[in-house]
Amino acid sequence: MKIIFSTNGQVNELDLTTGNVKMLANVNPSRNFQMVNDYKYIYIFLPKYELERWLYYSNIQPNNRSINRVRLNGADKQSVFVLPNQITGLKMDTDQERIYWLDFDNGKVQSARTNGSDVKEIFDSGATTSNYDFVINGDNIYCTNYNKIIKFSKYPSTTSQVIFTDVTVIHSILVLSTKGKYRY
Repeated sequence: MKIIFSTNGQVNELDLTTGNVKMLANVNPSRNFQMVNDYKYIYIFLPKYELERWLYYSNIQPNNRSINRVRLNGADKQSVFVLPNQITGLKMDTDQERIYWLDFDNGKVQSARTNGSDVKEIFDSGATTSNYDFVINGDNIYCTNYNKIIKFSKYPSTTSQVIFTDVTVIHSILVLSTKGKYRY
């Protein structure tokens, strides 16, 4: 299995079997916050998750930090929940019908049902900044935390493993299985 991640100015690949890191591309050194890929429809560059035809998105304005949803035709906008901090990662687990999010300010990964009920804290990295992105791959979550990639279970847990540390901030992450299928 391989993990694709971005840092300032590079897209890299981490081979989890060998531990080797390979640079895949030099990119604009301005900040790369998220790489988004839909393994079913190949590349999609706008975070878009279809579950009962909803588009989920986060708002990080200081007076309106929330996770919202809207129909794919733009109608029926709803606030799923209001949050106190900035959300920089938002993912959908369609198997469990749960939304997962990463809190930039405190490093917590939380989840809830798609209607906002049953909120659970999945993991708390304890980091107070630079929590940019995460990916769900099966029962595991891989999370960026400043210059680290952390692996933990998608079910509430206190066990985690730092699987990689870089010299610069890691902004985004993408898992590539050896069979060529991506997980976003």
